Amino acid sequence: MAGRDKERKAQDILYWYYYNKTIKRKNSYTIIPNIKLFGWEDDLIVVSKTGLITSIEIKNSRQDFLNEFKYKRKSYSTNRNKYKTPNRNEYKNDFHSRNKYRSTGLKEYKYSVLESSFKPEPKSLAYTPNYFYIAVTGKFLKLREIPNYVGLIHIKKTKIKLTNKSFFNIIPYSDGNSYTVKIIRKAEKLHKQKITDRNRDYITNGLSIRFWNSRLGR
Repeated sequence: MAGRDKERKAQDILYWYYYNKTIKRKNSYTIIPNIKLFGWEDDLIVVSKTGLITSIEIKNSRQDFLNEFKYKRKSYSTNRNKYKTPNRNEYKNDFHSRNKYRSTGLKEYKYSVLESSFKPEPKSLAYTPNYFYIAVTGKFLKLREIPNYVGLIHIKKTKIKLTNKSFFNIIPYSDGNSYTVKIIRKAEKLHKQKITDRNRDYITNGLSIRFWNSRLGR
C-alpha cells in the first residue's frame, strides 16, 4: 500500500474513532483531513464543540517520523525572501513576520512553534492547536523520542469481533480487518484560546468547496 493510501486509511479509522466518541459521549466534533489551518498542513484536525482544536500528525513508519527533523536548522526561502527559523520575540511582536513564517509550512518550524506555545510564558505567541498528537500505525516510536507536550496514538489491527459491548472500541474497515485506536499518552494543553470565527468560516468554506469539487468531478 502506498504511503498516501496508508495515510488515508489512518484518517478514516481516526474519523470513526471520533465519530464513535460523538455518539457515546453526546459530544460533537468537526473532523477535517489535510487542511492547512496553521503554518503547515495537518493530516487531521478535530474541532470540539467547545472550540478547542486537536491536530493529529500520522506516521506510517519510523523514517517518516525522522524526516520531520531531517533538514533542521537550515535556511529557507519563500517568495525570494531568505530567513531562518524565527526568533521568538520577532514572531511575537511583528504581525507581518507571523504571516511570513506561517506561510512556509516548514516541518521543523512546526515543532518549534508548538514548543513555544507550551512554555510557561504569554500564550499569545502563535496560532497553534490546543492539543497535538502523533498517530502511528505500528510500534516503531517510543514516548521518549517525542516532545513531552505531544500526545501519542496507536492504531492497531485487532482480532476482537465487533459486538454490542465492543461497538465503540472496534472499528471495521473496508480491507476486511478491524482496528482499535488507543491513546498511549494524552497531549498537554498548549493554550486555552478557542478557534476564531474567521477560522471556522475558513473550515466551512473549505469543506463546501471540497464537496462541490468532488460532486462536479473537478
